[in-house]
Order: sequence, then C-alpha cells, then structure tokens
Amino acid sequence: MDTQHMEPGYNASPPYNAASPSLGGNESDDSNHIQPETHLQYNRVDEQILHMDHNISQASSLLHATQRDLFNYSTAFTTLTDRCSSLQHRLNNEHQLRIGCTQAYNSLYAQHQMAVHELQQTKTKCWLLQQELFVVQNYEAQKHSNADNNSGNGQEGWIWTFEARIKELEEGNEKLKEENGKLKETLANAEHSGVQGTPRKGRAAKGQKTKQVVIAEDGM
Repeated sequence: MDTQHMEPGYNASPPYNAASPSLGGNESDDSNHIQPETHLQYNRVDEQILHMDHNISQASSLLHATQRDLFNYSTAFTTLTDRCSSLQHRLNNEHQLRIGCTQAYNSLYAQHQMAVHELQQTKTKCWLLQQELFVVQNYEAQKHSNADNNSGNGQEGWIWTFEARIKELEEGNEKLKEENGKLKETLANAEHSGVQGTPRKGRAAKGQKTKQVVIAEDGM
C-alpha cells in the first residue's frame, strides 16, 4: 500500500498479518476473538483507504482537467496550423505579386529608356530645324533689307537677286530648249549624211547648256 501520498504527520501501521503472534495467529484457539490492536490496525487501514480514495478522486479530476487542457491545446494547435497555412498562401500570393511588379517595372523602365532616346532624337531634330529656320529668317531679313541692291556684284549679289536669277534661268532654259531641238535635228541630219563635225558642235552646245544649269544651281 502506497503511503507517500498520506497527510504529513500520519504514521501508518504495518500491514495486517494473520499469522502474526500479536494477532493471535495459530497460537489462539478462539478464531473469533479479535484483540484491540487488531481493531486499531483495521481503523488505520480504513483511514488509509479513504485517504487513497480521496487522492484517486483528486488524480481523476486532475486527469480530466489535463485532458480538457490537452483538447484545448489541440484545438489551438489546429487553429494555428490553419492560420499558418493561410499566411503561407498569402505569402505565396505576395511573392507572385512582387514578381509581377518587378516585371512591370522592368517593362516600364525599358519604355522609359526608349522614350528618353526618342526625346533625344527629337531634340536633335528640333535643333536642326531651328538652325534651318534661323538661316531662312536671316535670308528673308537680308533680302528685304537689300531689296534695292540689284548690282549683282560678288556672292551677295547672287543671294539678294535670287528671284531675278531664277527668272533669268527660266528664260535661258526656254532658249536652251529651242537650241536643243535645233541641235537634235542637226545631229540627225549629220548621222544620215555621215558628217562628223556637226555632232561635235552639237555636243559642245549641249555641254554648254549643262554648264549654265550647274552655274545656276551654284548660284542658288
């Protein structure tokens, strides 16, 4: 019998032994005679049994409480497991979202680089157009300021009398067309007659026409 869980100060008696001389045992002829010490031992045993029943009841209550706590812990663990799964799913979604954002950023950055390149090209074109506009404006301003200067001396004379020069070239072009028609007729006649001198003259005249056009273009 376990006496470790008994109340402090309680001294348990030795267990009952039917063969013990103190209880009569085989030495007593009267088997129904019980000595006072035996009654005292019985009472102590009953007290021990009651005390152990109380301890068992407390242990049972403690076991039930432990089982209840274990169930609560199990429920809490299941809840935490579900929450961890939810957080892991959310983390995976955020990771995919971050990858998508990174790809979108890289695409936008590439578009930005292309836009910067196009902007630089546009700036260059604008600068060239500004230079051409400056030249045209300068030419117009000088043309109006020197409208009365028709001397034609030097390079500036060609620029200031640009329109007059164009008119002269148009008139000269008409004359060259007429001469060209005549030269074609002369060349055709020379080819039929076998004369070689006339084509050379025709070619020279044609070359003179080309030279006049080139001069007109240089003047422009």
